[in-house]
Amino acid sequence: MTKFKECRKDLAFLTSQFNEILDNFSTGKYDPSYVPNLFTAIHCLNDELKNKRITHERLISSMVQLYCAAFETTSSTIYFCILMLAMYPEFQAKAYAEVCELFPEDDEGEFEVTYEDLSKLTYVDMFVKETMRLLPTIPQTGRTIRGGDLKLSNGVVLPEGLDIGINIYYLHRNKEIWGPNANAFNPDNFLPCNVEKRHSYAFIPFMKGSRFCIGMRYAEMSLKVAMSKLIKRYKFTSAAKLDDFQLENHISLYLVNTPSFTIERRVLNKI
Repeated sequence: MTKFKECRKDLAFLTSQFNEILDNFSTGKYDPSYVPNLFTAIHCLNDELKNKRITHERLISSMVQLYCAAFETTSSTIYFCILMLAMYPEFQAKAYAEVCELFPEDDEGEFEVTYEDLSKLTYVDMFVKETMRLLPTIPQTGRTIRGGDLKLSNGVVLPEGLDIGINIYYLHRNKEIWGPNANAFNPDNFLPCNVEKRHSYAFIPFMKGSRFCIGMRYAEMSLKVAMSKLIKRYKFTSAAKLDDFQLENHISLYLVNTPSFTIERRVLNKI
């Protein structure tokens, strides 16, 4: 609970900062040369606020969410994916074979990943999702009960206004959901036949419902593009073991010990 309280404190700080930014923008007290694209977005959102198409609370919440999502989560997930590639050569080989088949190089050894190609990356998608299952960059989050008391299926009633913590890390490793090998890395957990057996909320790295991560689609595309490039160009190896990872929650998931791994430039068209 201490960690949860710390997260709430950090969230309150970010909220105050974005309130100040929005107030400065509304009164013209800002430098338009500073991150122009950001202020273009704020300008559009501010218009929505003035026209009452979005509430002030929802606007600030969206700004905080965009900031947190863009700051660390994608880069951390890419790092975790690289570690999994290095530690599991058999899965790396499957991902590499898929990327080679989908993205042949031109005469100069270059290749492009288009939007249309992303849906064809079935194994890479499974690999990334399995990484996010075991190593979710946001291991826990919180919600406040709104719209009256909430009665759970087991009869427990959560009163309106109650702050609740949602432990994504332990949900993703729950053996009742993921089986006796829940702590083992296995991309086959995301084969369609296995996904359909589980509750749709069993895997929530971006949360679910009306307050899911608004950057989810962009993050998924970025991860697939980045991993395709890395898998095609480099071979990763490591003697590290998943059981040896020392993890801490610092709002985002933090790896205390840094496993070593090697990077080898691949010879084109050779597995």
